Amino acid sequence: MKKQFTSIIILIAFLFSCNQNSDNKTSENKISTVSVPVEYANNFTIKKTNNYSILEVLNPWQGANNVRYSYYLSNNKNVDLPNNAKLIKTPVQKVVCLSTTHIGFLDLLDKTNTIVGVSGSNYIYNSKMQKRITNNEILDVGYEQNLNIELIISLKPDVVFVYGVQGNIASKISELEKLGINVVIIAEYLEDNPLGKAEWIKFFAQFYEQEGFAKTSFDNISKSYNKLSQKVKDIKNKPGVLVNIPYQGVWYIPGGNSYFVKLINDAGGNYLWSINSKNESYPISFEEVFAKQKEADILINPSSVKSIKEVLQVETRLSNFDCIKDKMVYNNNLRTSKSGGNDFWESAVVNPHIILKDLITIFYPTIFNSDSLFYYQKLN
Repeated sequence: MKKQFTSIIILIAFLFSCNQNSDNKTSENKISTVSVPVEYANNFTIKKTNNYSILEVLNPWQGANNVRYSYYLSNNKNVDLPNNAKLIKTPVQKVVCLSTTHIGFLDLLDKTNTIVGVSGSNYIYNSKMQKRITNNEILDVGYEQNLNIELIISLKPDVVFVYGVQGNIASKISELEKLGINVVIIAEYLEDNPLGKAEWIKFFAQFYEQEGFAKTSFDNISKSYNKLSQKVKDIKNKPGVLVNIPYQGVWYIPGGNSYFVKLINDAGGNYLWSINSKNESYPISFEEVFAKQKEADILINPSSVKSIKEVLQVETRLSNFDCIKDKMVYNNNLRTSKSGGNDFWESAVVNPHIILKDLITIFYPTIFNSDSLFYYQKLN
């Protein structure tokens, strides 16, 4: 999902959007607006007027700078909007989701029944969704440059939720918009705080007029998360944590300012590359990792493997790592479907407090019972 923005088509669309947003801003300044509080997320804002809501998504792809998309929502189709603004009527009844994390948000809102199209149906974990996919109530619309535009149009969605805009998918999105389909860009995956990711529930709730429920839900999530982090805040001797294993010969590790490293830190772990200031994952050599492996007490998130034997099949040299010898390996694939869906990439986006509890349990087994692991499992 972390790709460069390369499409000339989107550049043109963006320039047009900037001009449009400039006109809209002038009109909006004449209207009294109230901002909905956003505590942790950096990539969206919500403003309310008496007649409509204005949702803004900021810098929705890696490397974007001063990019803004505005969406106008109202349950009154005859509402007066600023010049060139396009209305999305609420509550929406039919949506297409191009990321499994979108399903996590809609499931929390109890609105998965509105989903009529998805991308990668084989990789969906949610049992309600699986049943509807089997019954052809939800159709697979393809992925990125292979999006089936004709199928999406036939579904007549009120909104298509997408993530990232670059490369060949840009022209597909432009095509949908020209045909009158509302396309809304979601940038939760770029948030560097796990609570910032979860707070996008407030954004999704606007489309279903469930602002109150979303606020209460998020308040409960953040309170649980912060209460858990306090349990390990003052621990001095923290376990060294190593993340991932090589993929096609390259070891990608999360940047020190990424959301997952914040989870590790809040769970009382010592991430071995915390000093790095990157927000995104980056590659390092096997030799660099091996030089620090003695400091690693625990290995987490080793790809999709389900046993230490499978870990060693990916890279035999890992047999020399102490955490492998000690069988201190945990993966986030306890909840998986037969077809390959992993709930960690679905519901976990709105359950950072549950991920945090799992990590605390892994790092400090005496605090919680290891049988309480929800997303994680120990590999043998």
